[in-house]
Amino acid sequence: MKIRIYVLIAILGIVFTACEKNNPVKEGLTEKSLQLVADEADATAIIDDIMKDIDFYSEIGEGMNLKSAAVDGGCPVITVERGDDNGWPRTVTIDFGDGCETRNGKIKSGKVIITKSAKWKEEGATRSVTFEEFYVNGALVEGTKNIINDGEKNGVWSFSINNSITITLDDTIKVSRTAVKTREFIAGFDTPRNRADDLIHVSGTVTVNRNGKTYTREITSPLVINGACRFIVAGVVEITRNDEIITLDYGDGSCDSKATISKGGETREIDLAKRRRH
Repeated sequence: MKIRIYVLIAILGIVFTACEKNNPVKEGLTEKSLQLVADEADATAIIDDIMKDIDFYSEIGEGMNLKSAAVDGGCPVITVERGDDNGWPRTVTIDFGDGCETRNGKIKSGKVIITKSAKWKEEGATRSVTFEEFYVNGALVEGTKNIINDGEKNGVWSFSINNSITITLDDTIKVSRTAVKTREFIAGFDTPRNRADDLIHVSGTVTVNRNGKTYTREITSPLVINGACRFIVAGVVEITRNDEIITLDYGDGSCDSKATISKGGETREIDLAKRRRH
């Protein structure tokens, strides 16, 4: 009788193990998951802020008659170098010097260098962006960003973006991102010096290497950037690492610092205002 019981227990153990393998328990949010998404939100905030600087300051540089000028109370200093073909191509250098607080409250230092092929409203015009000892709130930004004007359709201006950027958030976290994205100006493109009326949708995919470990980041619902708001106001991002899928939801369009992180049926709210780089 004992032998039969032992055999039955062994069989049941095998069955339960097989069921667990075929139907693995979904693990909820762990501290590692939360930290990964938080770092991703930091990196996204930095890159979004860089795009705003490129739009705003390079437009100032495009209209300048002087070779250099200081803006926003002396920092940054904008320098323009013109080419031989009616002033094109044109290189605009945004120099934050040893560091200053910008209009959005962030501390920046170093240089952002933009090479422009033509006036930005010309379809096919390009911007190639590099960085020189550039920091945002202590995070080092390195790499390249290339932007192409794909033209206007029904009042919406569309731009293709390819970039390879590495952001060193601190001594222990380095995030390298290779991105292919589309950026659409739903409103505000005709008033580049007024950020407040901007409404921008961003879509695309990013391959990320964080401290040697790779994951993908897909925008499944366009990120919505309201120029009058400090934070991304809407949009959904899916982060896939191995078989793990984590969702970052920026909200319903309200201008607030809240976002939610979901995984395995568990959801938590985070406050982006408490993050290091926002």
